[in-house]
Amino acid sequence: MASASLTLELSPEQNLRLQRLAQALSRPEDALLREALDLYLDQADKREQFRLETIDAWNSFQEDGLHLSEEEAHTWMERLAGGERAEVPKCHR
Repeated sequence: MASASLTLELSPEQNLRLQRLAQALSRPEDALLREALDLYLDQADKREQFRLETIDAWNSFQEDGLHLSEEEAHTWMERLAGGERAEVPKCHR
């Protein structure tokens, strides 16, 4: 994929921080900006994926009413945290 240019306005403080960090790390400023953007986009993608999965789970629950109680989920997670290979409890209405 071809690279694209983007104009970005930084505050004087942001610009100074970027220059100092680039110098301290002996890395070009644009490389630091690309890395920061990649990290942000990865995080935003994960948040969006979680949001969509949550909507799907809610829609599924609205359709069939299957669920675990808080106690069932908590007990299962405690077993997992304790090192057990506990199977997911069966959902019910």
